[in-house]
Amino acid sequence: MEPVKHIIIPVFLNNLGCPASGRCVFCDQAASGGTPCSPDSIESYLKNFISGLEKENISKNEYSYEIAFYGGTFTALRRQVQASFFEAGRSALKAAGESRGGRFEGFRISTRPDFIDIETLSFLKENTVKTIEIGIESFDDGVLEKAGRGYSSAAAIASCDLIKKTGFKLSLHLMCGLEGQTRDVFLRDCSSLASAGPDYARIHPLCVMAGSRLGEFYKAGGFVPRPDSELIEETAYAMSFFELNNIKIIRAGILENDKFRKEVLAGPAFPNLREIAESLIHSTVYDFIRAKFQRPSKIIIETGREKTLNYLVGYKKENIKKNNDLLLEFKNKILYNNAKDAMPYILISAENNELTYVLTRPDVLKQYINKF
Repeated sequence: MEPVKHIIIPVFLNNLGCPASGRCVFCDQAASGGTPCSPDSIESYLKNFISGLEKENISKNEYSYEIAFYGGTFTALRRQVQASFFEAGRSALKAAGESRGGRFEGFRISTRPDFIDIETLSFLKENTVKTIEIGIESFDDGVLEKAGRGYSSAAAIASCDLIKKTGFKLSLHLMCGLEGQTRDVFLRDCSSLASAGPDYARIHPLCVMAGSRLGEFYKAGGFVPRPDSELIEETAYAMSFFELNNIKIIRAGILENDKFRKEVLAGPAFPNLREIAESLIHSTVYDFIRAKFQRPSKIIIETGREKTLNYLVGYKKENIKKNNDLLLEFKNKILYNNAKDAMPYILISAENNELTYVLTRPDVLKQYINKF
């Protein structure tokens, strides 16, 4: 039986191993990271986490999980320190009986492209690492230099190639709104990321943090961030473009918490950024309606999923408010018995049923990209 849910257990290293500490202009790891773990504390944390899965009735179905080391540059740590984290993870799994209903699939680590080589990848493979997340942020050399990243676009691409060739799953982080990262540069970054062939992607619109060097520049008037609306538009573009290229979006926006939001001076630090971007993507459906239907006909919009209906209505009903001149009726066809294909993604018809159109999700994504 295939697992019905894949769970990632996060272990935050809180900037541990980062060779660029203080150099990356946008970074304030103290605000954006979670509670840090050491090898000494990780075993207890993981045992409690795995035990908690069974208490939540998740064990009624099979599930798989990874242990993920986030928030640091894992492969920049001394080899024995890396090994101690893996050993702590294995000890926790053994103590928890690897969870009655679960299936451990391996470790996931985050690092930088300039700390990847064959020897390192061999060590990771020996320790059952399955997924490597790389903080690329941009593929443009000028943007990387201004951000203080300390590596080139060529080095980033080479690390991606090496990771893919050695059989790991690859996840890439991309930012928008960095200094020098114009819209044209960002679109090229999206194309470069897709060409690298990752399995997953994270999209982070720039948030100017009080504890970062960029925050100091901002307060002194030396950096003017782009409007939130533009960064949300670019986030929506990346989400659409990557999904059409079969790249799964793990997250849109940085890990949000109250501590993080209090430190944001500028930027879209919204806990529901992905929902906002999806609403923007689905706003193009109304352009389609205006092009295909004559007013004042009542337009009936049917969906098979509540999420799709929510995206069409829009964040804070924004799409409805902007199109209040249209006569609209929404219907949500709830699906039973896992009949995922029984209802089109979006079905649009006029009240007299003379015209009916079906939109798939790829149709909607393409409409947004073409409008961009």
